[in-house]
Amino acid sequence: MKKYSGIVLVAALVSFSVTSALAAKKTAPKKPAEAHKGMFTDPNKAIEVTKAAPRIILKLRSNPTTGYSWFLVGYDPARIKPVQRKYVSPKTKLAGAPGYDVWTFKVNPQAFVVPQVTHITLQYFRPWVVPTNGRKLNFTIVINGAGQQKPANAKG
Repeated sequence: MKKYSGIVLVAALVSFSVTSALAAKKTAPKKPAEAHKGMFTDPNKAIEVTKAAPRIILKLRSNPTTGYSWFLVGYDPARIKPVQRKYVSPKTKLAGAPGYDVWTFKVNPQAFVVPQVTHITLQYFRPWVVPTNGRKLNFTIVINGAGQQKPANAKG
């Protein structure tokens, strides 16, 4: 009887450790999508842009079947230029499934003279309704100007 209870105890411990390991793997934080694909989705994180990489790509969940669309409602044209907006359909064939709007912007070369901060604001609303409500996202863009580069005579 002791032999069987020992086996049951070992089996229970192994089962518990495997379950715990799987649960920890599921709850482990994932890397942000923007770090992997160069697309930004979180307006709560500042987007740093450099002269070497002047493009900003925003990926926003969208569902045009509801009549809602993303509209550019605020940006500084002296610093940023909208380049493209495209809708990416969902991979599923389910009716009404959401896809993504992908917005591409480029920072104007003149904006890199000094470090500065600007914003891109997009709002999600139906175009035939006055946009008094609807989801609004404000992305903070940090333009890393020439003044931020390490001087040529600096050690390190």
